Amino acid sequence: MGSFNVTCGLTNTSIEVGEKVYFIPLIRREGGDLQDDTMVISNDMSSVYYEPFAFAIEGTYADCGIIDSIVKDKNTMAIEKYFDIEIGDLLSLIEDDYDGMAGMWLNKEIVDIVFSKFNKKGDIMGRYDELVDFIENYPESGWKSMSPLTMFLNFPSATSRGLFEKIYNDCICEESFRERFEFKLTLERIMDMTNKIIMPSLNGGDYDVEKLVLEATLGIVRGKVENE
Repeated sequence: MGSFNVTCGLTNTSIEVGEKVYFIPLIRREGGDLQDDTMVISNDMSSVYYEPFAFAIEGTYADCGIIDSIVKDKNTMAIEKYFDIEIGDLLSLIEDDYDGMAGMWLNKEIVDIVFSKFNKKGDIMGRYDELVDFIENYPESGWKSMSPLTMFLNFPSATSRGLFEKIYNDCICEESFRERFEFKLTLERIMDMTNKIIMPSLNGGDYDVEKLVLEATLGIVRGKVENE
């Protein structure tokens, strides 16, 4: 059967067995089938083929692309309710490319360090309160043609937007989703600001944020080496 590690989507470093992770479920975009010998021209960069359809899930990397010791919370409950399957079983199916799904791995230790030092501006920290206030106080007739999630979260296409709406529309106002909501916005901001590290881009990344990610990564890597 063999054994293999996975790669952190933020740092491109190896995630080893036993390390804490965030797992972000992805779904293949409509029209995003991989084609050999095909040139793809798109402004969607890393979302051209796959895009997130749910909030991050916490757990431990258990080898061979499997996540173990999953943290059960309101997020996993919402996902389980929609798919009508236990979260561990769903993630196992995702790793087998079930129904065009895949996933992005993040080293939790590194991400937590970066997040703790990253300056979360008001446009991130205040967005969840704005969303809840909008849903609770704005007449439904004013936004019935557009989900509030569409207005407060970034969706590369209708593919991910549709699943997000089905999974979270009935529960997004529960306070327990604040952390996952802000996590998504913060990760997107950091990924965008470190595009010279994450992906080739015509635009330069933010030096301070790139340095923050690199220093956090090197610190964890040095710790691994010293402990061997």
